[in-house]
Amino acid sequence: MGGAAADENQFWELFTRQAGSAQWQLVTPPGVADNGGLVATGAGASITVAFRPSQGLTFSPLAATTDGGKAWATGLLDAPVARVPDALAGDDTSTMLALLSDGAVDQASASGGTSVSAASWERLAAPGAIASSAAGGQLARVLRLSGARSGDTALFQTGGPGGGLVAAWTGPSWTGDNTGWTTSAPLTGTAQVLSSGTGPGGTVWVLLAGNRAALISGPGDPWRMLTAPPPGTVALAALPGGVLEALAVSGAKLTVYRLSTTGAWSSTQVITVPIQYGSSS
Repeated sequence: MGGAAADENQFWELFTRQAGSAQWQLVTPPGVADNGGLVATGAGASITVAFRPSQGLTFSPLAATTDGGKAWATGLLDAPVARVPDALAGDDTSTMLALLSDGAVDQASASGGTSVSAASWERLAAPGAIASSAAGGQLARVLRLSGARSGDTALFQTGGPGGGLVAAWTGPSWTGDNTGWTTSAPLTGTAQVLSSGTGPGGTVWVLLAGNRAALISGPGDPWRMLTAPPPGTVALAALPGGVLEALAVSGAKLTVYRLSTTGAWSSTQVITVPIQYGSSS
């Protein structure tokens, strides 16, 4: 959000929507310039955020909250996280994984009540080790991988940038065990994927170039093209009950739109972010 990236006036912002609430809240961690981007992971009110390096930094500061962003604790990952979705991942046992810019994977575990953001990091896989391992099947690019108690959800792209998009699910809720994947029929003829995400019940959504968007509600369901998202849409949010919202940005203003059962988008909330222009120059 904000102004021109070339003038260092473009910033990343973090918004949360608490369970049971109809409103989004601005909860961007303070204290670190976030021109380089934010990578978040967590569940419920617990969130950990890594700042991608900018302004000459060569490492990724961390911020962690257990109350949905009301208060933040600080930490450090002494390396830059990769510029890809889900480069930071955590689970219910306070274990965290970080994919780094050089292809390495680091792991941190918290113990004795220590926040994982302050825990020490150790090398789990050397740069290139995962990429050089033998493929288990058809070669595909992983665009999204997320986990939940009900199982894991993934989004793959096959056949290069113009290939099909395939959603996949594994876990007791969808396959009866943890040994195999259930895959969707491919969404073909797609343009460049601008952003993607997951939601309840194994929902997967994608924003595509050309002002297009598609969604699949879970295993056994088909992909469906959505009504063209509102101008400035940077992400969708799949919420419980089949609710779908679009988050659109214009300068320092975030507008939230909701998709009706008739396929129309309508504005439900506007948030103006107090951006400090020139603070990073």
